[in-house]
Amino acid sequence: MEAIPSVTAHSASTTIGTGGAGTGGAEFDFEAFHRTLKYQRLAPPEVLRADLRRISELDSESERRQMRYGVHIAVSVFALIASIPGTLFSFGAMGPWAGIPVGAAGLFALISAIYNGRLWAIARKTNVENRRREIPNELLRYLPADMPAEAQLDLSIDFNPHTLPAYLRDTKSSGRTSSAAVKNYELPWLTLKGSFVDGSRFRLAATLSVKRKEKRKRKGIKVRETFTEDVELVVQVKPRRYQRLDRALNPIRALTNRSAYPQIVARVSGDRIHLAGSASTRFSGSGFPTEPPLGSHRSMLHLFLACYHGLSACAGEG
Repeated sequence: MEAIPSVTAHSASTTIGTGGAGTGGAEFDFEAFHRTLKYQRLAPPEVLRADLRRISELDSESERRQMRYGVHIAVSVFALIASIPGTLFSFGAMGPWAGIPVGAAGLFALISAIYNGRLWAIARKTNVENRRREIPNELLRYLPADMPAEAQLDLSIDFNPHTLPAYLRDTKSSGRTSSAAVKNYELPWLTLKGSFVDGSRFRLAATLSVKRKEKRKRKGIKVRETFTEDVELVVQVKPRRYQRLDRALNPIRALTNRSAYPQIVARVSGDRIHLAGSASTRFSGSGFPTEPPLGSHRSMLHLFLACYHGLSACAGEG
């Protein structure tokens, strides 16, 4: 069985966006992040939180640019629409030459709308989902309390939208008589690895799965999406410290579930404890601008709490 990689203070850190080698003090490579929308780094918690604050600043700037370009697009489209009857009236009432200035203004409005539309699309690409930076940031606030002072965490976040072709798992048709198409997407967006004070190693992973059903209507495309987020925590313990891991399961299952996951599944495999939770929601409409709330950092921290509770029941056994 493959062991969870050790995360030590002397491990080499990786840069953001490209995954190249670096040091724990390497600067935030926001240009690479804008290209890939992927973050990966091994560093102390305070360094990772500083990076996430930088991402938050970039995100806020993208939101402001997106709003500004949206206003420019609206003004340009309004000017373009207004120029059409103005041009026709000038041609008819004052001759062909009189309509040229109004037509030129309409052409300029069209070019302006296209240009600002392109800038809006660029800003939209870097306007990332807030929860994908807020959840890791909160985890980094609490988890270091149970880690060595010099410990580092290995954090990976994928900020890309789930609708990218790279995350498309399969496409199916609803049937011969239906024009609906069903697309299944799978996006592993979060991975967090580290070590506790007792030497146990952990790996937290979150995967977003989306079932997207598109059906063509006269007024456009109707979209129905089912969002499911699967979160798994794997803790690899020191066998000499915890020799009867099976005794951890009953306390874990007996713990009151205060998370957003309807059910938490716990199992033991060798020297590992596996805890998993899942949350789902549906949306119907013409689109979905942001991800729905599928759980928070509290739900993920509850998995750690359940694991602590179980390990305390079998510590020193044998």
